[in-house]
Order: sequence, then C-alpha cells, then structure tokens
Amino acid sequence: NILAPLVEQKVDTIILGCTHYPFVSDTIQEIVGRDIQIIEPSEAVTAQLIRQLNQYHLNSESPNEGNHIIWTSSDPLEVADITFSLLGTQLPVKAIEK
Repeated sequence: NILAPLVEQKVDTIILGCTHYPFVSDTIQEIVGRDIQIIEPSEAVTAQLIRQLNQYHLNSESPNEGNHIIWTSSDPLEVADITFSLLGTQLPVKAIEK
C-alpha cells in the first residue's frame, strides 16, 4: 500500500531514509521491481559517524562491549519484539516522553 503510489508514478529512485529500512531493503526492492533504484545510506551514515567519533576523540579502543538501550517514540513492547526478530537478542527498550 505504501509503495504502490511510487510505482504508479513511475519513480526511478527511492531513498531509504530511516534507520530500520536496511532490514527490509531487499523486500522493498522485490516489491517495486529492479527498474527502481534503491539508495540505502546506512554505510555512508556509519562512515560519517566513525569520522565524527575519531575527530572528537570519542571512539573507544576497549575490547569490552557497551550497553545497548533502544529509545523509541513508538510502543516499547512492539519495538522490543521487532528488535528481537531482527537481531536475535533481547535489548532494553524505553519510551521517549512525547
């Protein structure tokens, strides 16, 4: 339903601009077809994050894992279920007050 108007309007490119879209980019490509280019910027965003962390000396050389907390403006229980489905691990999810 969401992608149909884009296909009907014959767009040639779709930019995935949300953090969770890389998980479904292959499915989106299957739905819209190979004639529509999908731009998925997560690698560029990750590279920029690494540059910024290095520039401001915020990167860590520690072999220890950090703690992960997911913050959401959506339903925390739903996000926890989705996170587990995608990552295979249970992570704490907290709500952002609106």
